[in-house]
Amino acid sequence: LILSQVLGCPESKKLLKCSYCDQLFGSIDHRYNHIQFVHLMQSYACITCGKEFDGDVELWQHLRDNEGHRRASSG
Repeated sequence: LILSQVLGCPESKKLLKCSYCDQLFGSIDHRYNHIQFVHLMQSYACITCGKEFDGDVELWQHLRDNEGHRRASSG
């Protein structure tokens, strides 16, 4: 069995290796996200409440979900 088949990638598609470990990825985006969250441990903090999140998507959802609460308490 070929590794590219296991990962669901066409054989012609080059697998990308993480520069920190031996993990392989089928896309640049997946490798980038892996490096950011596993090796660089980048976190995102809310400027309103200071709560930290592992990713920008989680921070965005937090900001979106709490927008109504901020409007109600300010008016």
